Amino acid sequence: MSTLYAETINDVVHYFAPDYEYVLTDEKFHKYQFIVIQPKHIKLIKNQTNLDDQQLKERIVEEDFRIENDMAREHRNKKARERREK
Repeated sequence: MSTLYAETINDVVHYFAPDYEYVLTDEKFHKYQFIVIQPKHIKLIKNQTNLDDQQLKERIVEEDFRIENDMAREHRNKKARERREK
């Protein structure tokens, strides 16, 4: 995966890579601690890859948000197990 960095422009967090740029569809997602980011949460600003937009969104979720999504899933699963044990 290429180098990715984020920058806030007009109170919106933009994510930049050499061949694409995107934002989340709603800024409130940045405040959520345990959200699983999905392709529908991504709005592409620039796509200069050889992938179509949907493929790029899926790649972004799989590569850029994998760790955060795994942590959110684990937290949700832990809470669900605790609820079921009661």
